[in-house]
Amino acid sequence: MSFFVKDWKWFADASFSKILREAENGDVKCQHNLASSYKLGEGVQQDFAEAAKWYRKAAEQNDAGSQSGLGVCYANGEGVAQDYAEAVKWYRKAAEQNFTPSQYNLAQHYKDGAGVPKDICEAYKWLVLAAKRNNRLAEDVTKTEGMMSPEEIAEGTRRANDWLKNYKRGWW
Repeated sequence: MSFFVKDWKWFADASFSKILREAENGDVKCQHNLASSYKLGEGVQQDFAEAAKWYRKAAEQNDAGSQSGLGVCYANGEGVAQDYAEAVKWYRKAAEQNFTPSQYNLAQHYKDGAGVPKDICEAYKWLVLAAKRNNRLAEDVTKTEGMMSPEEIAEGTRRANDWLKNYKRGWW
């Protein structure tokens, strides 16, 4: 489960020492919100290394939002050395949980060949999956289709449909 900025009211109402203590005790919500706070400089001095540290702690507990956040850290070299392969690893973990931002980011990495071999069909698969949950991404799907052959579109669509069938069965 992921927790986003919608939790800032809870976060703002709690004392920093309480949040830090809960995060240190393994509370994934506190870890994620602490990471986001450090990344954005909300209520604390902006510190990308601390953000990456707390994203990692929550990501290792399978929190999709934190896995995505850690992927962004690696993709941008924020608080960690830039490493596209490591970014892809964390995006994939979140994308496999049907986390739309990571599906989109993973698509971009496949489209560009950043951290993975360039694969337009795999890029299309993840983009289609992301667009199913965020229709504002439909334009990106259309643009990507403009770079693909009909056979590639069919293959990307097949991969997306296969993923969805498996996800709906609870295999992911």
